Amino acid sequence: MTPSSGPMSGGTEIYIHGEKFSNITEHGKALCKFSQVLEGKSQPDHIVYPKVIPAYYLNETTIMCASPNGFAGGDQAYVQLTQNGKDYTSQSPGIVFSFYNVQGSFPRSGPADAYDEVILIRGSGFKGTAANTVCQLNSTIVPAIEVTPEEIKCPMVTKDKDPTATGYVKFSVKIEGSWVEFSDFFYYD
Repeated sequence: MTPSSGPMSGGTEIYIHGEKFSNITEHGKALCKFSQVLEGKSQPDHIVYPKVIPAYYLNETTIMCASPNGFAGGDQAYVQLTQNGKDYTSQSPGIVFSFYNVQGSFPRSGPADAYDEVILIRGSGFKGTAANTVCQLNSTIVPAIEVTPEEIKCPMVTKDKDPTATGYVKFSVKIEGSWVEFSDFFYYD
């Protein structure tokens, strides 16, 4: 399944890979079910009942469905598939979707020559690695410095940035293939 995480607002297109998927399915019978993983939940009092979403045949090896909303940042859900509307695949630890929540970035400005400083993206449910999470400052893409479940650290200044260049630049981060844009970052002298 790719990707394996997305924002808690839902809408992430998830591609389930397998074998011998069929396009000969009665309309409305191909479904994905998202069932909350209860073991190790981040918020014990937050219960989400299973959510069923339409599944779409792409080819014999790929089915697509969109992640639902209603889960909290840090929640995980088993993803199960049916092609007849009732017999779902079994819950598997290998097919789990994680929901994350981005709360914001800090700081929103910094010195133009701050080579050892970071911009923090705070939230919950981040599970990527620094290698597959990238930061974008003024159209320059660099890997994140560190990713924890509650925080992503991006370099404040990239190594090739001119230290005399100041002003507003676009700032965003790519988490598991989805871009999250923030307000502009301001470099000052």
